[in-house]
Amino acid sequence: MLTLLASIAIIAMLVLAVISGVRSQHAAGERGRHLDPAATTTALLLADFVNQESALRGYIVTKDVGFLAPFEASDRSIPNLDSRLDTLLADFPELRTRLAAVHTAYGTWRREVVEPELAAMSRGDVAGATRVVRANARRDFDALRGQVARLAEQINTEQSAASDRVESAAVLLLSSLGSAVFVILAVLVTITVTSRRWLLRPIGALQRAVNAVAAGRYDTRIPSVGPAEIVALAADVETMRAQLVQLVRQNERSWEALAQQGPAVVALRDALTPSRLHARDLMLHGRVDPAQGELAGDWYDAVELPDGRVAVVIGDVSGHGAAAGVFALRLKQLLDAALSTGATAAAAVEWAVENLGETEEMFATAIILVVDPRAGELCYVNAGHPDGLLLRRTPQTRAAQPSTTSAQIVRLGPTGPLMSNLLAAPDAWGIHRLRLEPGDVLIAYTDGLVEARDAAGRQFGVHRLIAEILRDPGRAPVALLDGAFEAVRRHAPGQQGDDRTAIVLARTDRLEEGADTTS
Repeated sequence: MLTLLASIAIIAMLVLAVISGVRSQHAAGERGRHLDPAATTTALLLADFVNQESALRGYIVTKDVGFLAPFEASDRSIPNLDSRLDTLLADFPELRTRLAAVHTAYGTWRREVVEPELAAMSRGDVAGATRVVRANARRDFDALRGQVARLAEQINTEQSAASDRVESAAVLLLSSLGSAVFVILAVLVTITVTSRRWLLRPIGALQRAVNAVAAGRYDTRIPSVGPAEIVALAADVETMRAQLVQLVRQNERSWEALAQQGPAVVALRDALTPSRLHARDLMLHGRVDPAQGELAGDWYDAVELPDGRVAVVIGDVSGHGAAAGVFALRLKQLLDAALSTGATAAAAVEWAVENLGETEEMFATAIILVVDPRAGELCYVNAGHPDGLLLRRTPQTRAAQPSTTSAQIVRLGPTGPLMSNLLAAPDAWGIHRLRLEPGDVLIAYTDGLVEARDAAGRQFGVHRLIAEILRDPGRAPVALLDGAFEAVRRHAPGQQGDDRTAIVLARTDRLEEGADTTS
């Protein structure tokens, strides 16, 4: 009778565990099939809106119709993204209402800003287009961006609710396991008290196995020894253990899937991919080791200027996630547009900050390097970014250069504040000039490289980076870059908490004509 009651209790716990597992899978599936793709599609929709606004602004500034290519590409993709969001949010009425608000704001922006600007430009009325920009552009686009942000926030709330349901189902699953173990232990105690000595050994073996399972060693098999009643009970417990092991494994896979799904990360990182650079007398190599699970705002890019010079930008946006990635993409496009029109590095930073719109608490740092590959003249602006490091490989006598930390390293420190509309002011960013001789190597990086921490919490630090560069300064630029990343990896192994990005820039006369110099 006691065995029968125990079996019934165990089966009841198993049924409850199965139900909790089904609930967990349903919640995970709801997020994986609808909410996560909706969040990704929303981020891509915002990126298309940003592309259109930036392309239109660049067209008005430069009068070059080629700047409208991203606008037209986004015009084709936005309806597809809208349709996909309609399908994904079919079962979420509140989210569909918020999506309708996005449609309304987009229509207002197109009607009051885009169409008048394009009409004015087609008539050659640049002043008229500029008046539209000043009157309505910032207000209407900020309203559109705000509606998209509220949609993304509401989707994120639904994602969190789905994750909470997965977590509550996991808690219920573990509670069922604990209850079943408690029932088993109660049965074992009763049998131990009422049975004779010849039952103690098989019961002890069964108890140890159950305790191992309760402690989390789910692969421990339940032994089937002793009298028929004990063997039957062990078989029931083993069946329960096997089912629980399967459910726990499925739950772990669900959590891993939720943690690793990042199509928005992939899409935005693709959009931040640097342009290809072809320059006979200049070598540029870059490397990005992305953090796992979240998108950070690191990027670098190279822009070939009309006068034959080359502009190289490396930047870092505060924060992580899709918002930081979109902010980085917008800043990259604004800087590229300004530099392509012939603006100085300082003017490009000032113009980009003025046109960022409302950034709230977000900010960015960047270092902009403008190089004449033939003459070797280097102008740079450092907007609150970590110091660039210039390795002098040939002794030169130079007047008025930045402070030298050793006989071989020149540090390119900040020439102005970080990039934020809260700090924008005329002439806030200065330009420093020096020469880049053949054989010299310039290294620029984001803070994720030097702020990597070991198990004791110690940062890698700029001093270790300099020591790594000077360890064998005669190495090729790519080897210097790889050596720095390897030194950081040895200092802080394991999962990264931030993107690690760095570039090396060298002036050389030994590159083959037309060789691809960006990696």
